[in-house]
Amino acid sequence: YRQGGPVIAVQVENEYGSFNKDKTYMPYLHKALLRRGIVELLLTSDGEKHVLSGHTKGVLAAINLQKLHQDTFNQLHKVQRDKPLLIMEYWVGWFDRWGDKHHVKDAKEVEHAVSEFIKYEISFNVYMFHGGTNFGFMNGATYFGKHSGIVTSYDYDAVLTEAGDYTEKYLKLQKLFQSVSATPLPRVPKLPPKAVYPPVRPSLYLPLWDALSYLNEPVRSRQPVNMENLPINNGSGQSYGLVLYEKSICSGGRLRAHAHDMAQVFLDETMIGILNENNKDLHIPELRE
Repeated sequence: YRQGGPVIAVQVENEYGSFNKDKTYMPYLHKALLRRGIVELLLTSDGEKHVLSGHTKGVLAAINLQKLHQDTFNQLHKVQRDKPLLIMEYWVGWFDRWGDKHHVKDAKEVEHAVSEFIKYEISFNVYMFHGGTNFGFMNGATYFGKHSGIVTSYDYDAVLTEAGDYTEKYLKLQKLFQSVSATPLPRVPKLPPKAVYPPVRPSLYLPLWDALSYLNEPVRSRQPVNMENLPINNGSGQSYGLVLYEKSICSGGRLRAHAHDMAQVFLDETMIGILNENNKDLHIPELRE
């Protein structure tokens, strides 16, 4: 921003206070950004109960929350009392996990919370204004006692729908912002056109087993290596996706493994079962000649 660009602030990390495994990590990141010439506003963002463990000296601490309550800023005030209040993420909805019900949040509750932010002169970001879609492997997962995959949609019950349509939340916030704005708000854009696409049937495909000969040389190891530690991509491993592990066996028996998050098990190119958090054992049938 100081050089004429659009970047006004840089977040050092996101919610590291929820983990806080390494006390030197946050100060290291802070210094690394400064050494690389980042001179814009630096900040951290943590849940209201994790500010003390996620904040680092010399940066602005911000919080993420679902609603205001009496103790919202207790930890924040312990690390800074002379700085502006910033809610980095005000959650107007929530993401969905496979097997759960779709999360929704009442528009009146959102309107009331934002009214309180304005009343007490608290800066805030709406999360999410538009959630959109988790393409490819970007959906991720959570682990609160058990592994739960996030669904492909990141609609989030956000201010705009996944398709970009206006919601009751949008209209209420628009009316609220207009009531405190010194100038008229911009005109609302027209909604994007919608279309129904016919089913697509692939006429040609290449099975995994036929594709292997066209791929790079396999990594050989006596022990299974998790994808992040594979010696590929200039030592960076693989961040997400699929990995094929192969092992030659001479008899049936039992396969035991703790797979994160799921492993499909094949015997001679035929799937025989799935390993996951709830199923760590699999029967391997006797081999046929």
